[in-house]
Amino acid sequence: MRTAYYPPKTPGAKPARAASAWNVAVGETLLLYFGGNEKRFLGAYRVMDPALSGPGFKKVGKAGAFAEVRGAKLKAALTSVPEYEPDPVFRSYVGFVLEPLDGVQAPAFEDILWPNQHTLIRLS
Repeated sequence: MRTAYYPPKTPGAKPARAASAWNVAVGETLLLYFGGNEKRFLGAYRVMDPALSGPGFKKVGKAGAFAEVRGAKLKAALTSVPEYEPDPVFRSYVGFVLEPLDGVQAPAFEDILWPNQHTLIRLS
């Protein structure tokens, strides 16, 4: 999962991580959608505690549930894809450790207001 970033306010400054990504907590449910030509729901996932998710992940950041990828196989797979870049804030590959959930009903893609691509939106 890619993290959303706000563009830097001044040229040459680092991008700022979107506030919604910082606010994802352990135990929350993420609904993932694909927004290409075939807009569709990809599934629901529970955010797991990276500190309890084995040696392949390490909790990073003071808040939220960000995990640094530590596993050699996953890190090699991410490095082999040019589109995947290390996080500019942590300078490593980060994301969330997710557990698939079955049977979760999700809003249709068209029913959600998307401010932009790669966006986390809190649904109430």
